[in-house]
Amino acid sequence: MNFKKIQNTENMKKAILSLTIVGGILAFWLRGLAGGISYGAGLVSFVGVFLGLYVAMKDKVIRSQMTESAQEVEEAHQEMTFVQKFSMGLGISFSFLRILSYIGLIALLIVLLEWKILDIYTYFIGIFLGLFVVVLLMIRH
Repeated sequence: MNFKKIQNTENMKKAILSLTIVGGILAFWLRGLAGGISYGAGLVSFVGVFLGLYVAMKDKVIRSQMTESAQEVEEAHQEMTFVQKFSMGLGISFSFLRILSYIGLIALLIVLLEWKILDIYTYFIGIFLGLFVVVLLMIRH
């Protein structure tokens, strides 16, 4: 599959929006209101978690590129101790947007379970479609 065919950002936005809307309509049509809500919860929670991670990583990469060349970054990365690597990983994992999106994910699951409207099939379809959306967004940027 040639991903370079997506040249226009506006066309990509339309394709992503159309894909998510069609998925939501299919989930609602095939599984009812619970399916549509579960699909939306899966899609939003997955995209939120990974876009939070993407934003945290993008900021760190931009900062490191501004301060050092690629070769210096690679050399510095090889000289890092385990504790430094671990603390850097924790900094990325515990970024504010990512934690906020995990809180939203847990809240959505609690609401869906409490109201007994969690449809696991459409929830996972929303997650997989969210994965596709995130991949398309990261390919473009």
